[in-house]
Amino acid sequence: MLDANEVAPPEEWLPVSAFDLAKDDREDDMEQARQDRDLLRATMVAETIVLDRLSALITKECWEKLIVKPTTILVRVATRGNVLNLIMFH
Repeated sequence: MLDANEVAPPEEWLPVSAFDLAKDDREDDMEQARQDRDLLRATMVAETIVLDRLSALITKECWEKLIVKPTTILVRVATRGNVLNLIMFH
């Protein structure tokens, strides 16, 4: 059919899109792909939010408790003096 269209006079030519038989199927596939992409994007955003919350919780409950606040301990043994604990800075 395309060959017949090419040899026909210019006033009888049909656009190439007239020979596109799978246009509806392709449009349906494209719409399904868009929906799949949007679902995947929403899932990834939700997972990222959950992982951010988990990371914040681990930091708060584990790492921040390891930070030692500066204190001074008075020692009353044979010698008089002060002992300072080690300080972790973040």
